[in-house]
Amino acid sequence: MRRSSGTAPGRGRSRTANRSSSHAQFKEADGTAANTYNTLVQKIFGPMKTFERWDEPKPSSADAERQGERSPDKNDKNASKGQGKDDDQWSVNCEDFNYELTVEDSDGRQNKKVKPLILNEGENLEINGKKFKLCNAMIGSYGLVEIIEEESKMPFFLHYETMLNAKKKKLKVGCQVHILAAAANRTHITRLIQRGTDTSLHVRYFVTDAYGPTLSDLQSKRAYQKFTVGTATRLSIESLNAIEDLHAIGYVHRDIRPTSFIIGRGAFESQIYLINFGCVRKFRTKDGKIIPARSYAPFVSSVRYASRACHDRLECARKDDLESWIFMSVEFYHINILSWRSMSNLAEIRREKEAFMTERGCSLFGVESQSLLAEASRSHL
Repeated sequence: MRRSSGTAPGRGRSRTANRSSSHAQFKEADGTAANTYNTLVQKIFGPMKTFERWDEPKPSSADAERQGERSPDKNDKNASKGQGKDDDQWSVNCEDFNYELTVEDSDGRQNKKVKPLILNEGENLEINGKKFKLCNAMIGSYGLVEIIEEESKMPFFLHYETMLNAKKKKLKVGCQVHILAAAANRTHITRLIQRGTDTSLHVRYFVTDAYGPTLSDLQSKRAYQKFTVGTATRLSIESLNAIEDLHAIGYVHRDIRPTSFIIGRGAFESQIYLINFGCVRKFRTKDGKIIPARSYAPFVSSVRYASRACHDRLECARKDDLESWIFMSVEFYHINILSWRSMSNLAEIRREKEAFMTERGCSLFGVESQSLLAEASRSHL
């Protein structure tokens, strides 16, 4: 991946325009759309690969020469240290997560850092010899942007992290989620297509299928931001199935909210996919043993949908993903159903959530919330 020559920084076409043009590629009959889509993907990226683990991706010799990358010196301890190992090679500071993520300072205050700009919206990148246009600016040391292949107008998601000042293994973990989901035939997580590094931009990246819109985008376009009961119920069940797919491969999401789910396109338009794996955490070892919980865990989630355990700075488990799912799902029935929606004080929000999760509190919010609680309690998660 590299910045394509001859492209001036600046804003390109709007995100809406890009979505519209790319969406048109999938207006085919369901019987042929999936095969046509896969054929186009292989035309752009070559034959699909099966990834077994996420090792340090190495640029091709041509990329290395073009980007001025030197081969590690055998006598250079810093260059050879940890090569080929899963240590500190892959990491990113959670405070730089490129979404609406609330993080906690050492003094307990909520804070969001100013994120550095890597590339502007509308600039071009070159991956595998093909040109892609950025639909969003690449901002922050970790994030996800939509890219459009210029010839076919096909959309993809580019997940990236900078190779500078990184502390946590976020891109590696996110990629591992895609690899394990594919190996286990979990259908609610997008497919990993390509991975690599760009030394000129100082980023590592991987590419996945891109769908959309998010459930948040979908709801914002509805009258009164409210789905029908049937649609709200289907979205709730499908999003729960997506969470189950993640739990089945040994990870908890820790940031469940409407923007973490996207709708498929074309032949996949009835499918919901779980995205945003910047905060995922493994809860189970390879041999199936539960990893002991930490005595303290920082607040890493969106305030509105965070579980009570997250407010209490406790380790988040599968039940906490389900609690966040309940808070998210009840809003499908009515956008203002959560009493703490406009609150900012964490202590007050915590009390409101406690009241909501009681039987008496649940009854105040109608039959929808009661049915969602029952659905969650029946889940084996």
